[in-house]
Amino acid sequence: MAFKNPVKVKNLPKLKGSQFLKMLAVILNKKFLDGNSVPFIIVLNHIYAGFDEKKSKRHPLFLVGDRHSCWKDYHKQKTPDGASQKEFMVSGSCRRNGNEFVLDINGSKGLKKVPRETMKFLNALLKKISKQYSVTTIGSTAGVIDEELQKAKAQDVLDETKDSKDQLTRELKHTEENTAYKEQRREEANKLSKSIKSLTKLLSTSLKKVTKNIKKGATSNNDIKNVKEANKAFSDFMSLYDETSEEVRKKFNSAHKKLLDKKNNGNARASHILISYSGAEGSTSQVNRTKDEARKEANRILGLVRSNSNNFSTFALENSDGPSKTNGGDLGFFQEGMMTKSFNDFVFKNRVGRIGLVETEFGFHIIKITAKEDLVKVATLALRNIPSEKTSDSIFNITSKFEIELSSSGNITDVAEKNNIEF
Repeated sequence: MAFKNPVKVKNLPKLKGSQFLKMLAVILNKKFLDGNSVPFIIVLNHIYAGFDEKKSKRHPLFLVGDRHSCWKDYHKQKTPDGASQKEFMVSGSCRRNGNEFVLDINGSKGLKKVPRETMKFLNALLKKISKQYSVTTIGSTAGVIDEELQKAKAQDVLDETKDSKDQLTRELKHTEENTAYKEQRREEANKLSKSIKSLTKLLSTSLKKVTKNIKKGATSNNDIKNVKEANKAFSDFMSLYDETSEEVRKKFNSAHKKLLDKKNNGNARASHILISYSGAEGSTSQVNRTKDEARKEANRILGLVRSNSNNFSTFALENSDGPSKTNGGDLGFFQEGMMTKSFNDFVFKNRVGRIGLVETEFGFHIIKITAKEDLVKVATLALRNIPSEKTSDSIFNITSKFEIELSSSGNITDVAEKNNIEF
């Protein structure tokens, strides 16, 4: 079955090595059928676009199939240094026998044999397409080519041996790395487990006593110590959880969720820089960037903010599309569930100081978590000043009233302001 090779003489200067290899692969794999015989030409002095002469030599220009008419007198052309092109090409017919391509050379339009180096490179080139492919010749050059082919085959054996050795080395290295990886994950899991146990113990013992003492109006220095210890333990746990690999975190998702649930309906404070785009919820006519442009801009600003987080308010004033820009992006305190879900989840599931990028229906938000309510806010408020015996009754009344109003209102900030409590 005849087929035409697509390469034309005028396109040779633009031909890239990668393009030629892909084209040759298509021809040998799909068009050049077993048992067929087609014309071939090897151009020895072709230099590919982007390759130098040395690299081009290692990728012989091997054209198989019927050629365009422009190739008819190609052997009569002159090279740039005045030599005959005929001295730098081999042509004839090529027959496919299974995975072997046999060249029958016609010396009238080129050399009468394929140079040994070229034959070596040509075999290596075909093996890039399929390891089963090989090329040989018949006729006057058979002895030369057979010798070269034997060398090529011997080299293949050496290459395969080297590949096997390299593979074994990689496998051994992988085993060592895998062992180290598992040990690292095990260490992470142990640290996280200890942190959870320590925090759970504090919540179930020390803080229960603190709560009882607050109700009695008999708080002490030890209560202050316990509250601070619990808050530090929670902060340390959240930091450790964030730094732990995703693989290990999955095993502690349930415990993590339960600990976070203890802070449900708590308050948090955050600042943000909104990068909106045309068509986003609440975007104004002044915003004309696309969603992709907004995403790129948000990532750019995120990088600036992370490298200089102290200037967050300045970045917000200069870049935010949100109304809070005049406040440096500060949103004040808000309760869990008040913000759109992805924004809410980022703020309430990460530690204070965390900076990240979140997408919502309003656009892209660079968020900085600036504050959160303590684990036991009521206890912390009561423990600001250790009560004397004279004031214990007063503190008991204040904390009890605070506790009752908080249970009905749910907003600790409003209740605190109503009772003239500062925090």
